[in-house]
Amino acid sequence: MTEVGNSKAARPWFRVACLGVDQVVAWGVLYYSYSVLSTPLANAFNVSTRLIALAFSLSLAISGFLAAPVGRILDRRGARFILLLGAWIGPLAFGALALAPSVWSLFCIFGALGIVQALALYEPAFQAVVEWFPSHAERSRALLLLTCIAGFSSTVFLPLTAWLVERLGWRSTIVVLSLLLAFVLVPFRFKLPRDARHDLDRPEVRARRIEEPRVLGMLGGAFGLQSLASTGAMLYLTRHFLELGQPLARAAFFAGLAGAAQVPGRLFLSPLQRSARPEVRLPLLFIAQALSLAAIAAGPWPLVVVAILVFGATTGALTLEKAVVVLQWCGADNYGTHSGFVSVFALVARAAAPIAAEALQRTLGSFAKAFIVLAVGVAAGSVLVLAASKVRMGRDDGST
Repeated sequence: MTEVGNSKAARPWFRVACLGVDQVVAWGVLYYSYSVLSTPLANAFNVSTRLIALAFSLSLAISGFLAAPVGRILDRRGARFILLLGAWIGPLAFGALALAPSVWSLFCIFGALGIVQALALYEPAFQAVVEWFPSHAERSRALLLLTCIAGFSSTVFLPLTAWLVERLGWRSTIVVLSLLLAFVLVPFRFKLPRDARHDLDRPEVRARRIEEPRVLGMLGGAFGLQSLASTGAMLYLTRHFLELGQPLARAAFFAGLAGAAQVPGRLFLSPLQRSARPEVRLPLLFIAQALSLAAIAAGPWPLVVVAILVFGATTGALTLEKAVVVLQWCGADNYGTHSGFVSVFALVARAAAPIAAEALQRTLGSFAKAFIVLAVGVAAGSVLVLAASKVRMGRDDGST
């Protein structure tokens, strides 16, 4: 009986590990492969990479706007329905890129990929974790495991996509990646439990949960500012270092440090979550990221290297922290709706980040000055978090 009980207890954790691999492939194909494919696409259709970037931004914007309605469906139908829908549509939409007859058809296909991103990436995966684990401590550990595994997506798929393009060409690469997406996502998601939902929060937890739209709006605005800054800075770190006179190889290496620091940042978050409440640790993470951006822009080189690592670590930690804070503040019931509402701000800001950072650079004359503005934006986000915390605590005090 003990062995059977241990086997049943291990199943959700095994599913989380498998879901992490699932997310490595989903993020790698549906998001990170764009970095490699954008130039071949632009060359094939004889257009600028900026036009291809606009198409990709369209997909990110559609994904952002769909976060709220998808969240409501997650609460009604469960994570399996959405994840499986994304697994069926994803390979077809991505594979269609290989058959695109014109650049304008690319916009339609990227629009479809935006729908797929809303169905296949973190939001429904986080909902699955919430459904599988009844206790908050287990959910936090499971979310950490999931995001740490998925954090290697760019590490795997950027070189893999480049290797495939060099040997097969971009059209065949898209076919291979779409087949990989289908072979990994469909079988795993089809085997997920049909309804893993349970009585998510005990009555005493429900009494304390926050459904104040003002709190969620401020939290969403904060993560929107942070997403705009972190995405924009991450995309243009290499160009910033080139502006400073660094050779390309060194500039790319330093920019890569930020991506490599994301997984350690998530691991560091676990002890921070145990020692500090969200009202304390979330503003600290925002302020740390704002200071790191300012140091990258203006600091001496030894400080810049440290700042890059802090920037990457806080970026990785805040991806996980958004899910955890929504869960702690709002409870597990209707988690999809609450998380989707907050995610709209972050995802739409992520879509606007490439254009916004480029515009700041052109207006101000350098990426260093643009990063200072982005740092101010993250600092403003910390103020919104503190305001949301104050409203939340005031509501708690008034209800006791």
